[in-house]
Amino acid sequence: MFLHCLCLTIFIDMRKLNIFASMAMLVGAFVWVACSSEDSFERANEEEVQDVNTESEIAAYFNDAFDMGQAVDAQGRQQGGANMRIAGSEIDDLRLNCASLTIDLDISESFSPVGDIWIDFGDGCDDGQGNIRKGKIQIEYKGGEFRLEDDNMGMEMYTSMIFHGYEVNDLKIEGRYDQTMIIDEGQVDLLSELIGGKVTWPDGTYATRESDLTVNMVLTNSTDFKSTLTGSALGMTQEGEPYAMVITEGLQVDRNCTMKGNLYPTSGIKTLVVGEKEYIINYGNGQCNNEITITTNGQTKVHTLK
Repeated sequence: MFLHCLCLTIFIDMRKLNIFASMAMLVGAFVWVACSSEDSFERANEEEVQDVNTESEIAAYFNDAFDMGQAVDAQGRQQGGANMRIAGSEIDDLRLNCASLTIDLDISESFSPVGDIWIDFGDGCDDGQGNIRKGKIQIEYKGGEFRLEDDNMGMEMYTSMIFHGYEVNDLKIEGRYDQTMIIDEGQVDLLSELIGGKVTWPDGTYATRESDLTVNMVLTNSTDFKSTLTGSALGMTQEGEPYAMVITEGLQVDRNCTMKGNLYPTSGIKTLVVGEKEYIINYGNGQCNNEITITTNGQTKVHTLK
């Protein structure tokens, strides 16, 4: 079964502030509760589970692709080359084992490569983690530029991630990520806007997602780094209900966990509104697991994400 993952999130523009006003009041009164033993709280009920699972599932498919793209991006910048083809198994990420990669980059300006990387799963292949992937993911490099602010030199690099007939376990993934990587005094921030996000199930039902995210990365090496996610998201669930989500305490993501196939945050808090229902979701205190606590109507309950 496909592993659901952390929720990719977006910033709130001025037009959306009213949507989240009630969230801020809830969060201000919320007392942080760490995920602990299931015996500490009662289990979430069916309606609560459906609301939380649905939004998490929508986000999981997009975040999964986003995370793979970062692994391939790092490899492509190192190797570069015109029309160079390599096996996905050459990258330390099991999800890419059955993919073929085409790297066609002009890296003569190393800070701002131009060209494309293609991740191709063909007509369908098993990624070794129980998921059947098919289709292609394109990462389009658009160059970059230096910027100077207050005598500090930084740079920005621009890419887009585009899905071409991409599916995971017969769920069709559509949309485009426009991304800006900002490097300033050793800090790396990745701004990513999801445009036209859509997940379609085999029965024809679908869910939508529009998002902007900020990912702050602390790099040690290509397989051992941690990220902090902030922002919010808007869309429509598979059941046709509107949802809105905002991160109220940065979601921490540990690459050591994602490499094991667990793409959930290890800590952090987000607030989710589905229709007229509000949930505060806590990812715990740093453990690499999929247990969360859900606070709604003044009651805190435990839930295990599938």
